[in-house]
Amino acid sequence: TTNETHNNTSAPSTPTSQEKGELKHLVVFVHGYGGNSFDLRQMGNFFSLYEKNILVLYSSVNKQLTDLNIDELGNNLAAEIIQFLMKEKIKISKISFVAHSLGGIVVRCALGKPSLQLLIPKFHTFISISSPHLGYLFSHNKLTSKGVWAITKFKDATSIRQLMLKDHSDLTQTF
Repeated sequence: TTNETHNNTSAPSTPTSQEKGELKHLVVFVHGYGGNSFDLRQMGNFFSLYEKNILVLYSSVNKQLTDLNIDELGNNLAAEIIQFLMKEKIKISKISFVAHSLGGIVVRCALGKPSLQLLIPKFHTFISISSPHLGYLFSHNKLTSKGVWAITKFKDATSIRQLMLKDHSDLTQTF
């Protein structure tokens, strides 16, 4: 899987901000259930236009894996971030996250991983769009309820069971 990035630096004929020693603000965009790295691209483009030292990482590691255990998705995201920083040899001053739906839960899970502990002082912003941080027990929206029912009926979606707090018989032991 390749990481999709957008680096908002100056023209190729001039030294990049990394060559000048400037630190980047890494913004990681994380898609929701069944999504992909293109889902939040317009927002990433806006961030890149707004601030010159923004480096955008559109997470793609969980692209076809959103049915898995949320803890696994969090591990994957943490590894993708560390791998990206090491591969690109990027020095960052800040790291922020923008996540949609299940992506918000995955980011929260990834933030607790030991591999990201060295980045804690650089954490800046966490924007979560429509993420079910308290799980998904009750819904007043019939369309959403029917969709969730269909997913659980026809797919073995561990992540959805976890969000519905049905991954353990004891509610205090659910994800």
